Amino acid sequence: MRSRQVFFWAATAFAQTAAPDVSIAVYEGGFTFIEEIRSVRVRKRPSRLLIDDLPAGIQPDTIVADFPKKGGVALQGQSFRQVTASLLANFVGGTVSVITTNPVTGAEVVRPAKLLRGDPRPLVQLEGRIERTIPGRIAPSGLPSEALLRPSLELDFEAPRTGPQTYRPSYLTAGPGWSADYALHLDPSERWARIQGRATLRTPDGRNFQNAKVRLISGRVNRVSGRPMPRRKAMASSRMMASEGLVAADAAVSGLELHVYSLLRRLDLVAGAEEKAILFEAGRVAVENTYHLDAQANVHVRHDGGVQKQNPVVRLSFGNTQVNGLGVPLPTGVARLYGEGLLLGEDRLRHTPKGELVRLTMGRAVDVIARRERTDYRMQGLPKGTAEATYEIRLNSSKREKITVEVRDPARSAVRCQTRPGLSGRGTATKLVATIRQ
Repeated sequence: MRSRQVFFWAATAFAQTAAPDVSIAVYEGGFTFIEEIRSVRVRKRPSRLLIDDLPAGIQPDTIVADFPKKGGVALQGQSFRQVTASLLANFVGGTVSVITTNPVTGAEVVRPAKLLRGDPRPLVQLEGRIERTIPGRIAPSGLPSEALLRPSLELDFEAPRTGPQTYRPSYLTAGPGWSADYALHLDPSERWARIQGRATLRTPDGRNFQNAKVRLISGRVNRVSGRPMPRRKAMASSRMMASEGLVAADAAVSGLELHVYSLLRRLDLVAGAEEKAILFEAGRVAVENTYHLDAQANVHVRHDGGVQKQNPVVRLSFGNTQVNGLGVPLPTGVARLYGEGLLLGEDRLRHTPKGELVRLTMGRAVDVIARRERTDYRMQGLPKGTAEATYEIRLNSSKREKITVEVRDPARSAVRCQTRPGLSGRGTATKLVATIRQ
């Protein structure tokens, strides 16, 4: 889609097309900042420029239009015109056609009527009567010249000379945003994984963007509430694009704690569509499976419920390091683990700075089971408000290889850990790490 710019000089108007240079910053919070550089040819006289290719959801109070100081163009004012909520409202007071169908012959009968009120409850004057229930469908003829199908911006300015000129409009749009997700493909050895990071961009409705520079912004930006957010329409399409890599800013941006992910390749964005860009691929990431058993919160009540069975949670972990082919801040997103043609689990990856460890909960172990039983409990002879309990936790694994299970217990006092043959362990008041051998 090419932009259309219309100039007005006295009673004369002409159109000129130009391909703007577009920079788009998409925020996780569901809004987008757009900055454009447009080229026009001006004349030495007061002029008005109409820009009618703005996207839907634009916030009028955020529009800024600047001409370079060296050009000497003086911006005298700007006005914004929003799309009428109902297209029919453009014809109120005028003549429209009311079309009905003859139930016998099937022929259409067209009668002129005056439109008194538009949607949602049209009112017409038809053959001398005021009709609240329209006997047919309303068909306007043509579109008034003042009707708007998209938001538009008018700039009033005066140029000191005739010639080419550039100007820079920028604005915020509400609604679109972006989100990250990760695909992890586990090696059969379960020691390595191939990780692909992707970003799903949601393009603003109402306008296509060609050859746009795209930046993805991660972090919380304070916004003033009170402005209604328009509802988004259904996505028109979804497609995958490779971006040849990711550049991430590690430091704060303009004093704010933001991370900026710049796509190295410019994109063509379709209005209202979802675009999925590949951010990075790490082909050989060292991963580790660990098993975790968290005791239930009510295990220390006086009346025990007998033997409690529980399968440990399986967590996959890896380092966000350059050695692993990563080493960039990882934005929040859903991580899915695949292996042997199956989905092995998914979890939400929290924002992880470079150099930190990523831990993902993939599910519960089916061939490792813990049996917890209280073997003794007494209160007599102890200070008031205290009790002594003895528990036995039996860990059983049908795996061939040696595994380690981390047991966490919500004890509020001293805990003594004892292990039996086949187990080795070390622990603190609330944590026991046990290694199971066959």
